[in-house]
Amino acid sequence: MLKEIISNNSSLNKVFQNIQSNLENIGDIPQDFIHNTEDLVTVTPGEKPSEKRPLPIFSREDFKSYEVVNISIEVLTSPAPPEKGKEISKQIGKLEKLWNFISQNNSDKK
Repeated sequence: MLKEIISNNSSLNKVFQNIQSNLENIGDIPQDFIHNTEDLVTVTPGEKPSEKRPLPIFSREDFKSYEVVNISIEVLTSPAPPEKGKEISKQIGKLEKLWNFISQNNSDKK
């Protein structure tokens, strides 16, 4: 089927014929150019092991305010939880700085 597709496409067929003739002119390929099974196993991606994430433990007080639950859901459903956690932590840090700035300005005005 592949050869049929190649032969029906003139530009692809020219490239194929050129590569094929070059390969036929090579002769014997040194064995150190050919990968053995052990080499192939090291470069072939295997199945990604499933990652088990710990479930957060919530108290009743956590459910009075949904911020903790919402942040936990954001982190745990993210494809990259550590990075998402760091991102949220930076955002919270910025909010805390803003809150402190506003609080300080309000207390200076009193």
